[in-house]
Amino acid sequence: MAIKKSSNLIKKLRLDKNLTQQELATILNISKSSITSYECGKRQPSARIIAKLENFFNVSADYILGNTNLNNQYIYNSRENNEDENNELSNLLKKISSDKVFITIMKNYEKIDENGKNKLLERSEELHKLYPIKH
Repeated sequence: MAIKKSSNLIKKLRLDKNLTQQELATILNISKSSITSYECGKRQPSARIIAKLENFFNVSADYILGNTNLNNQYIYNSRENNEDENNELSNLLKKISSDKVFITIMKNYEKIDENGKNKLLERSEELHKLYPIKH
């Protein structure tokens, strides 16, 4: 794989979604320095990270690796409602990327089994009812 070509594509995909390096790092559950290393061509993403990039950006591994110019992301993003969803997601990510409580909860969430995740969901619904946001 040509690291430089792949690094340019990762950066392009990130910028197309109006994400900062920190926001993408949070989404992928990796460090910002890892994103920087990929985009600068200093390191190659692992197969696990490439799979996460594929899913998030709706592109193939071949596209990320620079093996093809075919990018199904633009077909997906050409629909107006998807652009609105992307903007909504981008705005949400900007809000939560600096929310230390949210980040801590997400890191702990990944460490619990399915039963624990279901209990967490139940508890969060209970807390929502007890402590709704007042407008």
